[in-house]
Amino acid sequence: MNAVLTTEDGGSLVVSVYVIAGTASAGKTSLALRWAHQVRERFPDGQLYANLRGYAPGEPVAAREALHRLLTSLGVPAEAVPQDLDAAAAL
Repeated sequence: MNAVLTTEDGGSLVVSVYVIAGTASAGKTSLALRWAHQVRERFPDGQLYANLRGYAPGEPVAAREALHRLLTSLGVPAEAVPQDLDAAAAL
């Protein structure tokens, strides 16, 4: 997974989205979180994590709710998060 990082001298990265696929309980989330913790110094502005509960008990998290949680965790006041999904994503 380290191959997806930019070079130490700041070289640009062409691909920006990666997918970890596998069956339920295969360890996808654990793999992603472990790697994120190992390379956190390469992301001085921080990292964001959203558990969308794809295989967990209960309903999966809707896009609007996930955006609301991420934006408020970044300091956007809850009342300032747009109700419109596209507007929230743009924010």
